[in-house]
Amino acid sequence: MTPTFKNLSGQELFNTGALFLALMGCALLLAAQTEQVLFYKILYTARTTMILFTPAMCLFVLPQQSQKKQNYWLLFWTFSFLSYAIHIYYAFFVFFHGSLAAFFADQGVAVATINLIITFWWAFEIAAVWALSSTAKWLRIQRAAIQIIIAVTFFASTVILHGVDNKEPFVIVLGALQAAAILACLALRLLAQRQQLAWRADFP
Repeated sequence: MTPTFKNLSGQELFNTGALFLALMGCALLLAAQTEQVLFYKILYTARTTMILFTPAMCLFVLPQQSQKKQNYWLLFWTFSFLSYAIHIYYAFFVFFHGSLAAFFADQGVAVATINLIITFWWAFEIAAVWALSSTAKWLRIQRAAIQIIIAVTFFASTVILHGVDNKEPFVIVLGALQAAAILACLALRLLAQRQQLAWRADFP
């Protein structure tokens, strides 16, 4: 999937940008109403990232190819990263004061390392998708890989490991719904590929 930025429409940008601003505004306003403002800013911005990432991943795996689909994938992919960047700001630079030592001590080596890999890889991918027009195979492979890793991480942290920090039912359901939506889109892609192969076999 190679974006063609000159074909991005103002309506597409408005639709995704308005959703991003609405979700982020709600997240920060809700956090401000609590006694642990920073904690809930970190928590709610992570949820916002999950919500915006879901349509990005679904659009990436759906079989139909069109400029509109490509544009919405690009915009949701970008805004989900912006949401994640805000989450990282509150989590790493405010809560841990930018200290890697404190971050690793609190998160543990495995979790902290995974988070750092995702952060730098996702940042690279966003820079690459906007700055490069190349269709190189390695770019397409890494683009698919980072999205799969993020999806698996969300599912693991919300559904599989939900008991580690006593996540509330809403987050567990959100993680399960995200996984179900992505798997449904993947099933549609596989079905479309199977039908295409069958059609080619019937009409060589």
